[in-house]
Amino acid sequence: VSRNKTVAGFIKNKYPESAVLPESAYFEALGAALKGLISEPVFDPGNIFKENKQTFSALQPLNSAEGKVIFKTLNKAEAFPGDECILGLDVGSTTTKAVIIRVKDNAILASIYLRTNGNPVQASINCYKSLLEQLKVPVVISGLGTTGSGRHISALHAMTHGVVNEIIAHAVAAAHFDKDVDTIFEIGGQDAKYTHLINGIASDYAMNEACSAGTGSFLEESAKETLNINYTDIADIAMKADNPLNFNDQCAAFISSDIKTASHEGAAREDIVAGLVYSICMNYVNRVKGNRSSGRKIFMQGGVCYNRAVPYAMSNLVNKEIIVPPEPGLMGAFGVALEIKNRINLGFIEKCNYQLSELINRRFEHVKDFICAGGSDHCDRKCKIAVIKVGDKKYPFGGACSKYYTERSYENAVPAKNNYVKIRQDIVFNDRLNNNFPEEMNNSYPVKPAEKTNRPRIGIIKSFQVNTLFPFYKNFFDLLGFDVVLSDRSDSEGMDKMSSSFCYPVEIAYGMFHNLIRKNPDFIFMPHITEMDYNDGHKYKRLCVFVQGESYYLRSAYSDEKIPPVIAPILNFKDKKENVRKAFRQIAVQTGKSSSQVDFAFDEAWNSFLRMQENFKILGRKALAELESDRTRFGVVIFGRPYNAFAAEANLNIPHKFASRNIIAVPHDFLPSENYHSYDNMYWYSGQQILRSARFTKEHQQLFGVYITNFSCGPDSFLLSYFRNIMGTKPSLTLELDSHSADVGVDTRIDAALDIIRNYIELEKQGMISEKAEGIKPLSIISRDKKTIIVDSERKEHELTSPEIEIVIPSMGNFSTEAFSAICRSAGMNSRSLPVPTTETLKFGRGNTTCKECLPFILTTGSLVEYCRGKEQYKNENLNKQFAGLSKNGKKVLFFMPHGYGPCRQGQYYISLKDIISNLKLKDIGILSMDDEASFEDLGKDFFIKGWLAITIADVIHDIESVINTLAADKPSALGVLNEEWSKILLSLENENRKGIFRQLKDSAKELASIELKSPLEEAKVISLIGEIYVRREEFSRSELVNTLVSNGFIVRTAPIAEYVYYGNYLIKKGIVEGSGLKTRMQISVKDKYQRYYERKIKNIFSVTGLYKPEMVDVEKTIDYAGELISDKLVGETILTTGLALRDILDEACGVISIGPFNCMPSRLSEAILNKEMTLEGKYRNGKLKRNGYPEEVSALPFLYIETDGNLFPQITQSRLEIFMMQAEKLHKAMKLHKN
Repeated sequence: VSRNKTVAGFIKNKYPESAVLPESAYFEALGAALKGLISEPVFDPGNIFKENKQTFSALQPLNSAEGKVIFKTLNKAEAFPGDECILGLDVGSTTTKAVIIRVKDNAILASIYLRTNGNPVQASINCYKSLLEQLKVPVVISGLGTTGSGRHISALHAMTHGVVNEIIAHAVAAAHFDKDVDTIFEIGGQDAKYTHLINGIASDYAMNEACSAGTGSFLEESAKETLNINYTDIADIAMKADNPLNFNDQCAAFISSDIKTASHEGAAREDIVAGLVYSICMNYVNRVKGNRSSGRKIFMQGGVCYNRAVPYAMSNLVNKEIIVPPEPGLMGAFGVALEIKNRINLGFIEKCNYQLSELINRRFEHVKDFICAGGSDHCDRKCKIAVIKVGDKKYPFGGACSKYYTERSYENAVPAKNNYVKIRQDIVFNDRLNNNFPEEMNNSYPVKPAEKTNRPRIGIIKSFQVNTLFPFYKNFFDLLGFDVVLSDRSDSEGMDKMSSSFCYPVEIAYGMFHNLIRKNPDFIFMPHITEMDYNDGHKYKRLCVFVQGESYYLRSAYSDEKIPPVIAPILNFKDKKENVRKAFRQIAVQTGKSSSQVDFAFDEAWNSFLRMQENFKILGRKALAELESDRTRFGVVIFGRPYNAFAAEANLNIPHKFASRNIIAVPHDFLPSENYHSYDNMYWYSGQQILRSARFTKEHQQLFGVYITNFSCGPDSFLLSYFRNIMGTKPSLTLELDSHSADVGVDTRIDAALDIIRNYIELEKQGMISEKAEGIKPLSIISRDKKTIIVDSERKEHELTSPEIEIVIPSMGNFSTEAFSAICRSAGMNSRSLPVPTTETLKFGRGNTTCKECLPFILTTGSLVEYCRGKEQYKNENLNKQFAGLSKNGKKVLFFMPHGYGPCRQGQYYISLKDIISNLKLKDIGILSMDDEASFEDLGKDFFIKGWLAITIADVIHDIESVINTLAADKPSALGVLNEEWSKILLSLENENRKGIFRQLKDSAKELASIELKSPLEEAKVISLIGEIYVRREEFSRSELVNTLVSNGFIVRTAPIAEYVYYGNYLIKKGIVEGSGLKTRMQISVKDKYQRYYERKIKNIFSVTGLYKPEMVDVEKTIDYAGELISDKLVGETILTTGLALRDILDEACGVISIGPFNCMPSRLSEAILNKEMTLEGKYRNGKLKRNGYPEEVSALPFLYIETDGNLFPQITQSRLEIFMMQAEKLHKAMKLHKN
């Protein structure tokens, strides 16, 4: 490709500094040759032939899904004269389908499937012709419905109001075959789709992109080209496989190579074909469904379902029952016919008499085109609109939005009046008050001081909390003597500077920041806001990690450019007003103003902000009064955050789409929800607002929720589940947006939601709606007289040490889990540690979560369900009854799960697990949680001290194991010694006092010292593995990462768990967390000294082994390394990861890998900073070091960020890891040279 002048020219224009060298075409071969020269290879005849072994692991036989895949049948019949019928028409972009069903029994009397050929109206007419030919007797067609991408124009031709979007059509068809279906998998020849339903509404939707590896064409072509097997034979061959090969979600470009490899290794033909079938299902699950829910029961359709092996493979992968329809291609047409029948019965549309002959001969012509002026929305897309003549009438048709269709359907709508979200934003940024607003409303902006020339200009980014706080900022700086400059668009040049996979609002913030820089203000005001003020009763009101981190990742992105001075104070609006005032005095000083000028400006700004909040509530009351004055109407509440749900640059005009349909759209912060509870341990400010308003919405008969979220939104991965729990059976719509979201898809889902809501209202009137039965209440834990008491489902009380109580510790790294479980047993508890998770555990987890949560939660959920249920029972019993009244062996099970208070998601694990336990009706199961802010002292100080010994010992043994894996002369023997000594240590932790434990440690150290190494530990290549505390330690989460590094001669030194305990101490000593009074801080300081004493003692004991280099955990030093890049007020792992990477590189390691769960907020924030800072200059600058002999020739330091979702790492990650190892090897050699 480098020799393709067009490609090279494009890259050169985009990146002028790039170069194409003469050797570019064969760089890889040249590199391999050079590496061969350096490594001085020696010919070994023994390497010519290698032992024949299978490269690929095996999967379950397809027939193991027997009983979980149900193939449905369809009722087809002959028409009788006068039969009342409904016609369903599915007009797609490539094919058009039609059915005629009989009203009394839903039997299909006629059907047709043909090509659209780019003309949906003619395709519809061709369908009518075929249906007319099939009907041998006259029938009465009382309803006609259209669906599919061509539904509007075909409906216009048919002159029907029965327009149904495809989501509703397919959902109705699915429910016809099984009412419990809540997920639709669709795999066609070229595309694949995913739809998830909550109360009948599509709450999530996805399609494949350009890749065809998860579609029918991939399966057909791969089987034919590589194995010469016809598509019709695939199922019979695959179903005979005993050990289907695991090709993973392989790309079509590489699958033929894998098939050949498997054939050369002697794999059975049946196993290869079954592996191919599994491969397309894996591709669908990983690339289309992704981290989305599998629901309770799956409806699978599309052309591949004619191959019965595919749904069998899918059922095994997702561990769910799958329903397969009889005619996958006709489901849209069949569903729309059923929906039209339903609407007629509910009185939504009237019966008509459609004549097929009249439809075939109806005149339909394109008269002319015009350019849309945009209307009251000031849209500047300038869409071409066609004028269509049907009979004697003309209709405007087309455009990117549904403007003209909506205007035809909702003639009396007044969007400006209905759209309270836009009104809110106008108040925030313009304070536009018109005559329609209540008299009691006050202006949010005081009288502006007289204009002055040459006033300094201060810039504010239109992002995040500015969408609420702008009146406060604007008035403060205005009265202080500044002209306020606000960014007004998100520039793509700024978005291109993102150095991590952030969410859409962060992407907008990058663009807005760039736009602001171009306006060249004198200062830029970009505060780090830790908490907002909100009277919710919870301890914290924290903002999301990415919102708090805005000033850090944006300044890092522009660190090598000249930008205006950034004023970035740390603000806590929950703090006392005087403390907030002090912060703004400091801001004034930083901008060259006198602190004496602050008080008046601050008070006026503060009062203006309070007036705005009062106005919000006034307008909310007005909207509710208007709605309640007409009981036939309903309104929607827009949920989300101001910066993604209310801001026009982010919400894809969704509130207007409702308003233009004559539906009042109210922002959730307008509602009078003050008397409602949000959710347990809800430490996110946005979550508190959203969930309180959700409870109000649930109780209000005329309000329905619309939740706007963004792809990879961390907090929403939990908030959405809570939101849906609150809503119960009441329909709500979830719209997940990113920069690629399109109007058409959003319109389709809005139409689907509105149809469901109207049906719900009508059914509720008829008394046909009932709430779901409440689940089982989990075991509860109370503290009484310094004792922990467990209350079971029958309200009986038990002590923690009761033999009826079983403590289950999920895997958090094998050594750590076993050690902690031993300590629990030493305290008299009946405790057991769970083994390292497996792929089966991951399936259990994904089957009982939304899959949007982070991997540690998914795995621990899977571990709990797997433990309680037992694998074989889970697979074979009816899924709807699988958990009823279940406990493990009659025991009361407490599942251990530590918790915190945000701002990351870990503090939600135990809350969400309680909901899962309740929903699954797991009887006598509960959560044993410990508070990280109390430095894990919940179970008493004695337990803590012994637990501290266990944590520290496990950290050390983990490091020793890594050294043995890489350097041991006789690795199997050395691991045997380690495992034997570890068993002895566990027994001492369980049965001995501290003195006995240390005696055993000394004995074990002597035995370990006998292990011989191939080379001294001091000369070893060391990789520092840092990142999220769970996945960096837990073996399944890390996948093959550690093994790959070890096989390349690297020792992997993993950041210790003890680090996070010390960090909890640090937060208390510094007064960063609440309740850190003088007495508490003094107690923590004393405890900290004891911890360091025991840590030093343990590490000194093991230093004699020659397998361990003792180094004390020093959180303060780590934080100092990150102090210039991020504030310690942003609580969580970001500062630890950032600081440890910069601290370890060059001094302790030749490379740093940060690993985090997929979509981990702290990990991604640290990645964005480290991608810029991991340089030699960054090491000197952040370590405040003088040049001291580090190798100057290595400017970029080896750093790699990896995300794990439980699957094998994709090819791109493996390639990046190889490059990283080469860089680390190079740095190690340079460090060695400089040391010598």
